[in-house]
Amino acid sequence: MIPKEYHTFIKAVQDEEFPDTFDYLEFSKKDDGTYYFFAPSHHFKLSKPLMTENIVTDLKDNKKRLLSVGCGPAYLERLFVSRLGVKPAQITLADISDEYAPDGFEFYKFDMYQDWPNLGRTFDYVIFPESIFLDKFSYEINTNSFITRYLDQEDGLCRLLYRSLNILNPLGQIRLTSGVTNTVRDPVKERIETEFPNVKMHSLGELTYITKR
Repeated sequence: MIPKEYHTFIKAVQDEEFPDTFDYLEFSKKDDGTYYFFAPSHHFKLSKPLMTENIVTDLKDNKKRLLSVGCGPAYLERLFVSRLGVKPAQITLADISDEYAPDGFEFYKFDMYQDWPNLGRTFDYVIFPESIFLDKFSYEINTNSFITRYLDQEDGLCRLLYRSLNILNPLGQIRLTSGVTNTVRDPVKERIETEFPNVKMHSLGELTYITKR
């Protein structure tokens, strides 16, 4: 299918799987109204395709492994298993809270901005579906300097990518869509590609993705 058709297909199966869960903007509100969870179809939007039909096919047909960091209720990953032919054993979930963690998946509870635990395996895809990456860094900086705030965001993003690259298989990908401006992305790209010569960092609209040879 072309991407627009596949997005429509994902929206149809998600509405069957999770009826009355998501609004027309493809969000679901947390019980207390303080947070929004993304619908699976949100991750297939053309402007920020965290997921694509090719990735789903690769997971299903080639038994690739996926790590989802900041998974929330894991609507996306649950749809992979229930409707798209991916096995739960191929998916590892991680989040700062286990409040919404679904049954049937390997799950790790940790703060992605701090040290990561030993996950005991490597992955073909590392994604960050529910996380707003850089807010934490900008809120925690004790300065009014715009430049300093962005430097800390740069360091924070680099730390996340370093940890992801250390558990990424050859030919694997890291994919994220949240809050990465060119002011942050350009110096991070230079640092990542200098430290990891076998890695390339790309941007496509609101999507940032990293490929590893």
